[in-house]
Amino acid sequence: MIDPGVAIVDVDPEAFAHLNAVLSKRDRSGPSSVTVVHDGIESVGDLASLRQAHGVDEVVLLDRRGLDDLSGQLVELARQTDDQGDLLVQCRQAYVGHWAVTIVPPPATTNAVGSGPAEGESGWAPVQRLLASVPDGQWVAAMAGEWSLAAQVRGGRIVRITSDWPADAVMAASLRGPVAAFDEVLSAPDPLAALRTRVASGEVAIDVREGIEWPA
Repeated sequence: MIDPGVAIVDVDPEAFAHLNAVLSKRDRSGPSSVTVVHDGIESVGDLASLRQAHGVDEVVLLDRRGLDDLSGQLVELARQTDDQGDLLVQCRQAYVGHWAVTIVPPPATTNAVGSGPAEGESGWAPVQRLLASVPDGQWVAAMAGEWSLAAQVRGGRIVRITSDWPADAVMAASLRGPVAAFDEVLSAPDPLAALRTRVASGEVAIDVREGIEWPA
């Protein structure tokens, strides 16, 4: 999904469709898990063995007594939050932090601008942190072969996406490289680390405006 408040104009249709396909796969990514719903019992047995038997990364314990309260909190967040990225991050935080939810092993947290997604964190959280580092009104552009897309940022949010940006647009950063390299960066568990690797190898070139602290 894309926030309905984002202006999408004059975009390269093939590039935009390709970008959405890659990001939709990333949105479905995350640690594998098995969920156990209980009624307030103190023990559910050997969780390490349960993880091993199912071949998963984590075990999620849900106390049935708190699920109505949890769902109510998520609905309220949806009513109060205008930005889709913020909503995804806040819903994940509310879920992980609710007393009815126990995740074993516990998810880590991170707030660093240059860091990738922590365990248990929304896959969009690193994107939110990255956008927050872009000055208001400036742009980030990616050029992959014949494809090009640019996003204008205000208040840490994308407000405009286009393939035909203004000639006087102030670029916070612009990236150039093959389509496959951008696909791998966007699909990686830590996109910023993947980007750094490809910049260091010369596969992707990045130009950053002077005075801007860019995590890559």
